[in-house]
Amino acid sequence: NNLWRALAFDPGLLESTWADVKRLMATETLLDPLTKEMIYIAVSVANSCSYCVHSHTAAARAKGMTDGQHAELLAIVALAARTNHLVTGLQVQPPEGAFYLFPRYDAPIGSIELVGYLRSHGVAVRPGAEFGKHGEHHLRLSCAASDEHIITGVHRLADALTQITG
Repeated sequence: NNLWRALAFDPGLLESTWADVKRLMATETLLDPLTKEMIYIAVSVANSCSYCVHSHTAAARAKGMTDGQHAELLAIVALAARTNHLVTGLQVQPPEGAFYLFPRYDAPIGSIELVGYLRSHGVAVRPGAEFGKHGEHHLRLSCAASDEHIITGVHRLADALTQITG
């Protein structure tokens, strides 16, 4: 295809680019092949590479991308472009840090029940279940306290979880 013909002027560049494509796009990795192609489409749209958009859209369709998935992908790309432009135009500064942690725990107890147990041990946290179904088995901890209070709270939390898990 045209990209590989264009790269042929430099055999080393052609070889290294082809090796990278094979390593990331044609080899089994943690991402499935369709997801890889859809990511490639999104980045190609953002980089205004119509050649790559067309090429990888065809590859994604060959790997099973439906019209609905394609439409949703393009809607997400458009949303990201819009909000990115708004953030840039409004000069929104990124936060310097968050003061909440959302750790997962592995104990045979739901987060709401665990919070009640932790309160009886002097630990104030919020149950992850309050933040949706994917929040179960998580706790929300605030770090808006002195180092001494945070360290004390973490020790109490560890002691309570040790008592629960044995």
